[in-house]
Amino acid sequence: MQVNALFATTQIVSSLISNDIIKKAIGDTSNTIYTLLYGLLDYQDIYLERILEKLDIKVQIKCVEGIIKNLNNYIIDKSLETALENLHEIICKIKEDLKQIGHNMKLHKKKWFYSYRQIDNELQIENITVHKDILNERLELFMKLVKINQFKFEVSTKNIQKRSENYS
Repeated sequence: MQVNALFATTQIVSSLISNDIIKKAIGDTSNTIYTLLYGLLDYQDIYLERILEKLDIKVQIKCVEGIIKNLNNYIIDKSLETALENLHEIICKIKEDLKQIGHNMKLHKKKWFYSYRQIDNELQIENITVHKDILNERLELFMKLVKINQFKFEVSTKNIQKRSENYS
């Protein structure tokens, strides 16, 4: 019996540590995205600014961060851990898309007569749009999993209370 309790405790502790690492990674990646977004605004590309405003990436990422920060002291099972990892993965892809757009903008500024030329960021804009849609879907799935886990926790808590009342 003690071995099972020790094993369960070890799993919970390692889960909390890995979840804290994922939460920290998402926070760090989010901060990088904010920096990249502000850097892209310096180029004063109206088309790009409209696309970024329409996608509303900054607000979406802030919401994800807020939701994840509110998971403190919440037992995260394997499904939620996987969902967190997948949220982090897609946020990283958005970060890479923004980095590539910034890189393209820097190269464009170095070209002769760059102000008369049009920059080609269509592939990156298409990628970031797809990745934003995936982020929305993954966030929705994550929220559903949180609700399911909360329901399971409430049911198990009620069962424990009933058992303790039966023994009283």
